[in-house]
Amino acid sequence: MEPLYEDEYRNTPLHRACVGGWQAVVEFIISELTKYAPITELVNKLKNKWNSSVLHTAAMGGHLDILQFFISDLNCDPNIPGEYSGTPLQYAAQFGHLHIVKYLTDKQGCNPSHLDDQKYTPLHCAASKGHINIVKFLTVEKHCDPMCRDSHQNTPLHLAAHNGYIEVVKFLTRKMNCDPTSRNAYNNTPLNFAIGEGHLDIVQFFITDQNCDPDIPVGQYGRKPLHTAAEFGHLHIVKYLTDEQGCNPSCLDEDKYTPLHCAAAMRHMDIVKFLTMEKHCDPMCKSSDQNTPLHKAALGGHIEVVKFLTLEMHCDPTSRNADNATALHLAAMNGHLDLVQFF
Repeated sequence: MEPLYEDEYRNTPLHRACVGGWQAVVEFIISELTKYAPITELVNKLKNKWNSSVLHTAAMGGHLDILQFFISDLNCDPNIPGEYSGTPLQYAAQFGHLHIVKYLTDKQGCNPSHLDDQKYTPLHCAASKGHINIVKFLTVEKHCDPMCRDSHQNTPLHLAAHNGYIEVVKFLTRKMNCDPTSRNAYNNTPLNFAIGEGHLDIVQFFITDQNCDPDIPVGQYGRKPLHTAAEFGHLHIVKYLTDEQGCNPSCLDEDKYTPLHCAAAMRHMDIVKFLTMEKHCDPMCKSSDQNTPLHKAALGGHIEVVKFLTLEMHCDPTSRNADNATALHLAAMNGHLDLVQFF
């Protein structure tokens, strides 16, 4: 059978053997491939659907012996570019293989701060996946910039906070003195990322340990962290910010949208009930375009929210926004038959 035969992901049998760590299989396939072309040139050209070479797949699987075979015995390039020009080092960092990271940086001289096409470094890769041992190695031993930024201006701290890796967050802030108020290209801080993903432990850490302001506008449109929590449906974060941090449950963004607008628009009934019944937010509050939470719920087709706001909160279904449209107009515009029938 053809040793260069590709599967649906353009992986060759050699790719598959590298991922699995089967060195004997790798060496046998290599011996067969010598019949086709100069082996080093051929191996460097073998790329799968994601532009990953066999070196990338060996690094991804953590198979040092196979990686050494390719680099030392076959003279393959340890910096061979893959998807977005990422190197095997970045794959090793992303998948948590410290021994591969050490081999490539210490023995092969690979740049520990290599940037891919998205300005992602190995440190970004390790932090985003919570590999604290690699984060420590790259920052402490290899002196990588802990505040390096990718093409979206995200720091490793942004990524660790977004994905919920509190040990990495603590190390980067306490030991590496990373700025927890740093903003990316979209005006988001690590705190806002943690809120959006519902990581209460990290939110508490930023606010209580790092003294981050829980009420400072972040993201687009001047929204507060509470807007983010309501929009993404994290009731436990909403309660923490209002009950323990004293954030105003009726705070306004630049367009005068409240957390209640955000929750109603995204069908988060538990937050809608909490804000109206426990925090006594005005259910008929209006944004700068005169939309009420009922308008936003009707626009999104959220019938349970609509029923709650009208039947229990007595919101006026005939209220009109700046375009003179009622909730019925918005429901009809988006084809929500059940809401049209209800109104």
